[in-house]
Amino acid sequence: RMAVLLSPDERFAAAVCSRTLGELPPLLGDDAPELDTVARSLETCLRAAQPRESLLLRTLRRTLECAVCANDDALPRVCGPLHRLATALPAGNIAGDVAAGLLLLFAHGLGQAIEEPAAAAPPKGPRVVMLGFAGGTPSDLRKYRDKLGFDAASTFLVCASEVPEVYERNLEAVLRGVREGGAGAPWAIHLFSKAGFLSLARLLKRLDVCRLQEERAHGAPVTPLAMEHPYGLALGPDGSTLHVSTQNGGAAISVSLKNGSMALTQQVAPPVPLVGRQVGGPLRGIAVDAANCMHVADRKAHRVAHYCPADAPQPSGFTEVKHPIALSVVHDMPHEAGTLLVGSVEKRASLDADGPDIGDAEGVVLAFPLDLHKPVFPLQVSATYGDKKSLSHPAGMLVSGGLLYVLDQSSKQLLSFDLETAKYKGAAIKTLPDVPEDVALVPDGC
Repeated sequence: RMAVLLSPDERFAAAVCSRTLGELPPLLGDDAPELDTVARSLETCLRAAQPRESLLLRTLRRTLECAVCANDDALPRVCGPLHRLATALPAGNIAGDVAAGLLLLFAHGLGQAIEEPAAAAPPKGPRVVMLGFAGGTPSDLRKYRDKLGFDAASTFLVCASEVPEVYERNLEAVLRGVREGGAGAPWAIHLFSKAGFLSLARLLKRLDVCRLQEERAHGAPVTPLAMEHPYGLALGPDGSTLHVSTQNGGAAISVSLKNGSMALTQQVAPPVPLVGRQVGGPLRGIAVDAANCMHVADRKAHRVAHYCPADAPQPSGFTEVKHPIALSVVHDMPHEAGTLLVGSVEKRASLDADGPDIGDAEGVVLAFPLDLHKPVFPLQVSATYGDKKSLSHPAGMLVSGGLLYVLDQSSKQLLSFDLETAKYKGAAIKTLPDVPEDVALVPDGC
């Protein structure tokens, strides 16, 4: 059950074919390929009698990197060759499936890094944010902008996108732009179809979190609401600070182990007050690595939020995970900088994130290598641990003696896996007396 360490091209292929777009390798780097180079590479692959799979996947990945930066120029030139590849390659060929997957992505939600209004041109009137429709490109939005009479210097054109790296980048650009005028500066939304409403929901949630972060500036006193339902604990790299994630408070709180003082470090998600009833909040586990990067599981947003350093003014990035619960940073795995382990419920009968894991629930532990010198997000998974019959709700994890121990909340067992092969070894403890929440290893090995 172990996913061997994949190359960027192999990770790209798996993400496109499975539509797990949060696992795509980074697309928006500074080394985007030239369109002419990509077009020639596609034609070369089409002319080859038996093109190598590695060459095909590299060409297809570079095609996506090019298209996501220049929809209007790239799509007319690459869609034809992609269609020919998808139909010419034999059934079951991974590259053919990837080519078809890219065409589907282009049609329904590739998106493009945002076109920000020209900084040199002062805006005339309120900022306008145009949230595009599925499959729309910047040229489509420019036509609507001009037809509606919006000022080009005041209008953000946001193409609908299903790619987390793209829509997260665009949300940050929009927030910077609409807040340039200061508090109370007017701005407006113009949206199209269901894709526009989804983009609006993402934007409003991000605005809500920004507002809370400003109201509770870093180091601000911890309010009762922010501290509601403490969940995860993580020790900072210097050993003097304990970090706490609050499930309903939506916050990451730091506790000084020297004097006991507490401060709100991050408002990761809007709080969900209990108000006398059991309502599940968004956050779960928390972990801090040796570079003082903080990682927080946001189960309702289906992702892990990363802050480098822990008190960074904005998230440094996100990694999509279906239902992240437990987090742990370990140094017993073959990665010099350590590994972030994420316990997640990947498959379940009930899609209600607040309810118990019942029915057809399947839990996994995902291993993500860390880079302490130059962190890049989203993180890329290197290994997967799981057992369909035994693991459904991974609530805590630790590594000792070459084994990964996983606490399963549903079966009330402590399960063990071989750290290197990911083979399930069995239950170290079969019957725990109560519903377990976490597990820890003390210095004497107990």
